[in-house]
Amino acid sequence: MTNGPVLVPLDGSRLAEQALPLGLSIARHTGRELLVLRVVPVPTQTALAETGGVFPVEEMLETMRERARDSLGQVEERLKGYGVPVQGIVVTARTAAEGVAEVADEHHAGYVVMATHGYTGLSRWALGSVTDRVLHLTRRPLIIVRPSEVSEETPSLPETLPALKRIVVPLDGSRLAEHILPSVTDLARAYGAELVLFRVVTLPFSGVGVDAGMVVEAHYWDLAQEEAETYLQGVAGSLQQQGLTVRYDVGREPVADAILACVERVEADLVAMTTHAREGLTRLIMGSVTDRIVRAGQVPVLVVRPETEIE
Repeated sequence: MTNGPVLVPLDGSRLAEQALPLGLSIARHTGRELLVLRVVPVPTQTALAETGGVFPVEEMLETMRERARDSLGQVEERLKGYGVPVQGIVVTARTAAEGVAEVADEHHAGYVVMATHGYTGLSRWALGSVTDRVLHLTRRPLIIVRPSEVSEETPSLPETLPALKRIVVPLDGSRLAEHILPSVTDLARAYGAELVLFRVVTLPFSGVGVDAGMVVEAHYWDLAQEEAETYLQGVAGSLQQQGLTVRYDVGREPVADAILACVERVEADLVAMTTHAREGLTRLIMGSVTDRIVRAGQVPVLVVRPETEIE
């Protein structure tokens, strides 16, 4: 796990800034620098001047960069007093996602914390677009924060930063799913958080509704739960030897519903899971599961793509 900075991409909206409290909290607990980023996309067309002419692209870019620097300067001023070193960065890139990924890789970011969707200006950061592309373009751990609707009177930074006391880690028994463990154990150590390892057991068939079928199904559930508990016990034991506080739980399909129920039951502050991205965030597997957890859940989601899947 890299000791690189915590990166929070912003787009100038109050909704995007809702990623700042968690980003600040992680930076402070892990002793990392906080990078706040504005990406200035290259204009796809020239703008008309009042004289009837056009603004040269470079002139447009410089105006946009200056506005971005001013905006970040205001953010940096508000972040003073939290005991975290902060650096504002403005970059020009073809797209917002490419800019985020380039900065994340260049600075070896430990975590990228970003809001997913909303209204006003944040719609262009919608889950499945910028977030999806960032997942495709970098292997850096990404923490997805679901913002709530805010007004201009709503303070963008709370007096008390969020804490991570309990983290749910869905595992499916595969090595790919375990790729999340270095990133999440890093956070658990920093916060002294409890890890709740969670596995959902599923049936490869449906009961036929007759007595014999119901017996077979019940027997399968028993075997599947026993296997899941044995697996989780092994992973938990390994993590406990590293000085971490760990427990485990088992649920039954449907997968996303079981994970969401576990998060609510244990009052988790974060879900951490490996995701397998192909062509779109709604196709991720945990795929549609990851998408559902982000959209329906009430807590941030840490996702990591296995290195072998980076395009």
